[in-house]
Amino acid sequence: MEIDWMHFTPWASLAGGVTIGLAAAALLLLTGRTLGISGIFYGALTGHGPDFSWRATFLLGLLAAPTVLKIFFTPMPPQIDTPLALLAVAGLLVGFGTRLGNGCTSGHGVCGLARLSRRSIVAVATFPVLAWVLHEYGHAWRALAFMSLASLLIVARHHENIRRLLAGTESRFGKHEGK
Repeated sequence: MEIDWMHFTPWASLAGGVTIGLAAAALLLLTGRTLGISGIFYGALTGHGPDFSWRATFLLGLLAAPTVLKIFFTPMPPQIDTPLALLAVAGLLVGFGTRLGNGCTSGHGVCGLARLSRRSIVAVATFPVLAWVLHEYGHAWRALAFMSLASLLIVARHHENIRRLLAGTESRFGKHEGK
């Protein structure tokens, strides 16, 4: 693995990380809610509850930020060599995975770890291991086939738990009913 030193931006990355951390802390302090993009998006998409307005405003801010950034900086144009259809399928699979996993990688990494969530600790611990395995041993299509098969097996094995999780009736990890 090689680092592209020409495009390595440690200071911009640090500033972005600090900004995300401050935004997560501010949202938690002001609303008591965690900053997980998939949860915010889902809440805005479904429109349930009184939280719709702040969720929609947050998402509009995410969409407007690149335009505002262009006023002050000249960003490098993105180069995407992947076919649009494959990106769409990948996006749908990621969306399903974040709903099933009760959060996205950044939500687990930034907010879940800060709250010492067991689910987030387990999720974040698997990310680098899986990335390494796929980098070392997986070609893109083999990796996709392996992940798809593993996902199908997990869903088949735990379909009742998944149904209860989606319905909101599954007991929380570490908490037993009646105790």
